Amino acid sequence: MDYEDQYDPDEWNEGHPLAAALIGCVLLIAGGWFGAPYLPPAPLPVIMAAAMVIALILWGIGYLITIRRATANWKLMSFMLLLLTAAGVGYWETQLHEQRIKADLSTLAEMDYGPDNYPRFPAGAENRGPISKLFVALIREATDGQRALDDEARAAGLQLMADASALHASPGLLSHCATVGTTNAKSHALIERRRASYRAFVKALDDTDYPEIYKREIRDSMNSNDTDASLVELDGIQKRMFDAAEGACRVLARRRWVPQGPVFMFNNNADLEAFSAFGQKQNQAAAELRRHNDEARFRTRQGQLQMRRNRSSWLP
Repeated sequence: MDYEDQYDPDEWNEGHPLAAALIGCVLLIAGGWFGAPYLPPAPLPVIMAAAMVIALILWGIGYLITIRRATANWKLMSFMLLLLTAAGVGYWETQLHEQRIKADLSTLAEMDYGPDNYPRFPAGAENRGPISKLFVALIREATDGQRALDDEARAAGLQLMADASALHASPGLLSHCATVGTTNAKSHALIERRRASYRAFVKALDDTDYPEIYKREIRDSMNSNDTDASLVELDGIQKRMFDAAEGACRVLARRRWVPQGPVFMFNNNADLEAFSAFGQKQNQAAAELRRHNDEARFRTRQGQLQMRRNRSSWLP
């Protein structure tokens, strides 16, 4: 048998190694594309290692089916093709997860305040990821509760307590001073719900499969060590304000005063002194509330600035 008889021009096509490798590549790419939303975030070395293992498994299956009949060169080339594809898919998965996490975290950094001083978010922010969904729900629950409380206070006429002429024209509040106490109780209940919601948010954050460095960034930016204490302080301030308002209402309900413009002119010193004392407490509580809100907003802005500065370190 001479050389021409030994040479087989179809030798490199035996076992269909290229077709088998291409099928494996398609499976790798499809798995990465459709599986990305369901895969937990992980560091690049972990994802790359997992992709390589999957590539090895796919090549092993192809080897058992057909590649084993190919030449050594084609076996190596098919294996390298799968490894390169796996590396590309692994890197793409890492970048995709990083972008999703950054988009999710950006919701906390992008929250601002509207003209009504209530928090607001960009449209669709709750759809950016699990933390965005939880955070938006947390803030909106608190905002809706505060809006309802403010509306109830206005409906009760509490704003009239600072205007004698307006209260004299609409004295309905003076017959229902207990309404102030009811609003006080609802304010306390709202704070307790906010505290519970915040604790639930922190637990849900801990339960996510996001990298720990990301969770720590959120905790630090939200001043989590102060948040519960801040709500307790807010509860105390609002209670002092409502208690003083109820006390002033009961003094005014004796109707031993006449309006002189916005000023209450009392017929006896006892009522004047009692009303002045309650008014002083209200003013002190109002000043504390402004200070508390200003500090809370400042901490929020500082946390947002910190997140924007540290974006490069959100993932290990």
